[in-house]
Amino acid sequence: MGLAVTLAIAFAIAYLLLWVLAYVTKGKLSNGLAIVRRVWVLCVLLVSVQLFMYWGYELTFRGIWVDRVIPLLMFLSATALFALYRERLRPITKWISGAFFFYPLAAAFTFVLDRIFFVVFSSPILACVFIPHVHYSDPRWEVRSSFGLVAAKAFVLYEKSWLTERQLGSCYDDRPPGFAIHDLTVLVTTDTVRARASDGNTTYDMIFTQ
Repeated sequence: MGLAVTLAIAFAIAYLLLWVLAYVTKGKLSNGLAIVRRVWVLCVLLVSVQLFMYWGYELTFRGIWVDRVIPLLMFLSATALFALYRERLRPITKWISGAFFFYPLAAAFTFVLDRIFFVVFSSPILACVFIPHVHYSDPRWEVRSSFGLVAAKAFVLYEKSWLTERQLGSCYDDRPPGFAIHDLTVLVTTDTVRARASDGNTTYDMIFTQ
């Protein structure tokens, strides 16, 4: 597991460094083009041989590193071709190496997009399943924590009536999640709701805003 993490971090650092060099060199570098191209072609051939062996005969190269390091080196060499030499490449080579260059970025984007879609589509269920922590409650007032996968951490003040309740505002205060309020004095104004809360030892001023 440690080696896998190290390899992933090394790949990420090399990829980000190539992005920086792509901006610095503007893709007009000339030194080393032949070497990088040969490394990329060699890696493509080795990966092709690996795929042919696996699909045709269910064989792979011996060990655990060949079929991991070679593809990563193929990605990095193709990325280096586009980042450093794209102005000197033929169109077909430029398109292929450009696909390698943007592929990790596209993969990261789909990872984030997947999480966003999950939050959006599952929010009705999550809103029913997640139960907010109640920090204070009396016959008229109740202070709860905000909840949800993308909700900001806050205390929410509610004014209770017989069958209904009204949200008066949120207080974005840096308190521990299990912070308990033992006494609450509320002063309602036109724009904000000011409250004085006590946890038994210390008294805090809390401002709830819409």
